[in-house]
Amino acid sequence: MQVLGGVGVRCRQLMKIKSINLYAFGMYVHPESLRAQLGTKYAGVSPSDLKFRSEFYDDLLRHEVSLTVRMVVLYKGLTVDLVRSAFQVSLRNRLRKVISSEDDEGLQIFCSYLSGDLKIHKGTVIDIHWQPGGRLQAVVDGRRVGTIFSENLCRAFFDLYIGDPPVSSSAKHSIGESFARILNN
Repeated sequence: MQVLGGVGVRCRQLMKIKSINLYAFGMYVHPESLRAQLGTKYAGVSPSDLKFRSEFYDDLLRHEVSLTVRMVVLYKGLTVDLVRSAFQVSLRNRLRKVISSEDDEGLQIFCSYLSGDLKIHKGTVIDIHWQPGGRLQAVVDGRRVGTIFSENLCRAFFDLYIGDPPVSSSAKHSIGESFARILNN
């Protein structure tokens, strides 16, 4: 069973005048998986210190820790085309950071799951699960839409939330502090 590590909101600035809340998100972790992968290295480190260590987040992205990001759409004008386009751009940039290339077959497959027949509306819940073996599973409103086998895409996707720069710095540090508390329990 996974537990909530932290929450945040993804905003988009419009012409420096107004900020729109696109979606809320939460990151979940499987405590036993976290402890098995990183417990020896970080046990005993205070949560208030660990949340600022970039090495900790790098280790989270390098090891097969069972993670989930749950997104809840807040903006009623969000369409599947906008979501696909935003993820395509963001994930290409993160892939460039993770593997020095923006080409990854997993990205094309992931974007194909965000097709025109998929409906996005205010309140839509999107779960992205990082599972062992480099599997990235997408679930929309409880319906599994597909699984991609790409360790690089897994790292790139979760780098959006706990990498540099994150979509929300306060959420990243909240997640890091919570994960550190789990390691110390």
